[in-house]
Amino acid sequence: MQKSHIWIEEPQSDGVTTRLSAVVESPSRGRLKLWYQMPSEVAPQCQSADAFVIGNIFLLMSDGVDTSVHAPVSPSLLKNLHEFQAAWQSWRPGKYKQIGLSADSEVEAIQAQPSDMSVAAFTGGVDSCFTMFRHRRGDCERIARRNIVSGLFVHGFDISLEQSDAFNRAAERIRKTLDSVGVRLITMSTNLKALNIEWNDTHIAGIASCLHLLKERYGEGLIGSSHTYDQLTIPWGSNPVTDHLLSGSSFRIVHDGAAFKRWQKVEAIAGWAEGFDKLRVCYSAQSGDENCGRCLKCTFLIFLLRNMRIAVPPSFPHLTDDVIATLGEVLDANLEGYKKVVQSAKRHGIEDTWVDLLSEQVKIREAVLKQKLSGQRPIAEMLRRFLWRK
Repeated sequence: MQKSHIWIEEPQSDGVTTRLSAVVESPSRGRLKLWYQMPSEVAPQCQSADAFVIGNIFLLMSDGVDTSVHAPVSPSLLKNLHEFQAAWQSWRPGKYKQIGLSADSEVEAIQAQPSDMSVAAFTGGVDSCFTMFRHRRGDCERIARRNIVSGLFVHGFDISLEQSDAFNRAAERIRKTLDSVGVRLITMSTNLKALNIEWNDTHIAGIASCLHLLKERYGEGLIGSSHTYDQLTIPWGSNPVTDHLLSGSSFRIVHDGAAFKRWQKVEAIAGWAEGFDKLRVCYSAQSGDENCGRCLKCTFLIFLLRNMRIAVPPSFPHLTDDVIATLGEVLDANLEGYKKVVQSAKRHGIEDTWVDLLSEQVKIREAVLKQKLSGQRPIAEMLRRFLWRK
């Protein structure tokens, strides 16, 4: 009977950084090595495979064969992963299968002391800034407030491992941002993204696995929400339905902020100059650590700020009318969303030229899309072919 295996390797440390790694043996992929590197002072002392099981869960489900883990795993995590798999198999039945997970030993991890301290995933974007500001300085109700004392920034996710200089620059800006609210920055690097399939699904496994490696120091790890409860995108990697199922009894994964809309998050963090002025939302910039100012994520935030009459942070280049007039392919990625941007601007009585330009671009893209759906060639393509024949 075919099976997958996870073998934990001995930690490697030079006294400054520690690398934790595991070999994954897969019937379809052969031998893969997943590693995480972090400052030695925060590296876990007890050997546990919890983070490696979480980090590989989508890969294992895509293989669809039972898996043996040759290291201790928390039984509470195994129980939660059973339900986690059930949800994702239901959402993507052609891609993921529910598998059996067994460990050489099932050992519940020791609860962190004090267990009320939290660590939050932090990239410097709107969602993570809102989570950090809300719990450290905002008007979060006492009963819901988390004691966030550290922020985790991971190299190898939105900034590739090859871009070490870009990551260091981004980390230095994030360090200053977190210093302003009395929070410590922890950096970590991993090759997890390079091994995993379809990052839209698997990013939650990456973030949660990195947070789990810090469970000897913290009782829970927070992940800022991408979508609101009333506008959930399912399936999408990080969501309030399944994120908490990546928890064990000694360390909880918390999906934070899904009750708040994007404009509410922006309005809140606009009062935090250290975080707002250094916002970084872009995954498209060639530099790796800046905002390109013309991709989907950048333009949506810029238009939202213009609608709210909030000055765009200095971390973004100026979005000119000429650029707006060339956003065709960007608009295709979320045409309905840009249409709502125009409607909101007009509803707020904004009569700037960018509103007319964006409105015109939306109409053009809608016409092109309509032609495609009806089986007709787009007008531009028909004209090009006609002129070529001439």
